[in-house]
Amino acid sequence: MSQSDGTIDYRYDLNGNVIDRLKDRNLLINSSFEVLKNQTTEVASNWATWKNSAELPTSSQLVQHPVDSGRYAQKVSASQLPKGNLLSLYQKVSLQPEKSIQATVRAEVESLKDARVLMTIDFHDAAGKYLSTIGTTDVAYKTNGYMTLNTSGKTPVGTAYGVMQMYIISKVDGGSGTVYWDSAALRYSEPNLLSNSSMEKVENEQSVASSWATWKNSAELPTSSQLVQHPVDSGRYAQKVSANQLPKGNLLSLYQKVLMQPEKSIQATVQAEVESLKDARVLMTIDFHDASGKYLSTIGTSDITNKTNGYMTLNASGKTPVGTAYGVMQMYIISKVDGGSGTVYWDSAALRYSEPNLLSNSSMEKVENEQSVASSWATWKNSAELPTSSQLVQHPVDSGRYAQKVSANQLPKGNLLSLYQKVLMQPEKSIQATVRAEVESLKDARVLMTIDFHDASGKYLSTIGTSDITNKTNGYMTLNTSGKTPVGTAYGVMQMYIISKVDGGAGTVYWDSAVLSYK
Repeated sequence: MSQSDGTIDYRYDLNGNVIDRLKDRNLLINSSFEVLKNQTTEVASNWATWKNSAELPTSSQLVQHPVDSGRYAQKVSASQLPKGNLLSLYQKVSLQPEKSIQATVRAEVESLKDARVLMTIDFHDAAGKYLSTIGTTDVAYKTNGYMTLNTSGKTPVGTAYGVMQMYIISKVDGGSGTVYWDSAALRYSEPNLLSNSSMEKVENEQSVASSWATWKNSAELPTSSQLVQHPVDSGRYAQKVSANQLPKGNLLSLYQKVLMQPEKSIQATVQAEVESLKDARVLMTIDFHDASGKYLSTIGTSDITNKTNGYMTLNASGKTPVGTAYGVMQMYIISKVDGGSGTVYWDSAALRYSEPNLLSNSSMEKVENEQSVASSWATWKNSAELPTSSQLVQHPVDSGRYAQKVSANQLPKGNLLSLYQKVLMQPEKSIQATVRAEVESLKDARVLMTIDFHDASGKYLSTIGTSDITNKTNGYMTLNTSGKTPVGTAYGVMQMYIISKVDGGAGTVYWDSAVLSYK
């Protein structure tokens, strides 16, 4: 097992003498597959392969073409795999708990039939107990050259080691594929640019989560901050902030200063529950500054001016300006007149270099405390007594490690089970929504996805939605809808449904890879 703080990279002269030692922050040993135990070895040193059964027709070979770097790459092939069976290339790595981590590997998919290729990191504690997984999206096609697969996240509390695995997984009986793996890397890093983004870490009974701070116009303003266990969006804690009797234009902000790169596409999301609000507004912004501290520009969300009745995703996206050295992510309560007040819970913040997606936890990968529903999502049904269930599953998935499974039975006519997320939105914007769905079973029911638009008071405005699915899909299918947010839109609710057509309707659906974006 490799060490949890990296490896030593040695440089040699032509006579084999060590001329330099470099601490390599790559936690993997033999990450470029250059070292072989002997010439007959099929798998690079420090790596191993695994398959469901020794009888499965698979092979491994160190090859000199095609390679991404160095002299060798690891070739793996599998044929006639039963559905769900796999061939993995893996390395076990000592890891530290509660560390942001990023993994990349270069892959060339030479052939692929009824199978998918991906990379994951499984985290375990010292006793070997499985804790959680992060993973890439799937490659389901020939790549015509090497492609970078990447994933990032945070090692859970209690992590002792991880297993980095690269897979060929069969989608149906008879799946097969050939893949070349090279240039793997596993490093501690900040793929989510924020520290303590879920407000889980707190030191010495602080009232504000570690890595975050509050600011107000005057020390005399009556404000308060508290880490609370209810309501939370994910994990154990959320950050509660309250302000009273704020003079006009005065504010209470929760903020974090973040090192950033210039000219990068950026996306920020945070989950907010507004418990009360009087003559004030709530929003989130990112202010960009240069190395001297000079203010450059701001991106931000629309205002919330009402109670949210649960958590809502606030989102902003844009591009860091030329000269950006750092940004400040801030979440505000700002008074509109003298005497403004409000109480807000903040949770599940994210700041990433990425293309805009208005949703939080769009790929259903984040889950806390053995929840049955992915973080930032919720389910709704007409009556608590309806026989429904929800579960995060590892098969079948469209991308990454998890998909959201929902099931309903014996639904009365017109009753439904929905998976939904409430999202802050801007009016009069062209919008597009997609989600991947696999309908495993469906009886006297229909499946669809919609976006309902509401104004600031919660008044319903309009809906866009997909056509109905009324049959099994035999694999994942893309549902999509597009349109324009109406005049007055303040937020939308993206919902994925099972709706009964007659008494006794039933169905089981897997949801994954949701996207909601401005076109």
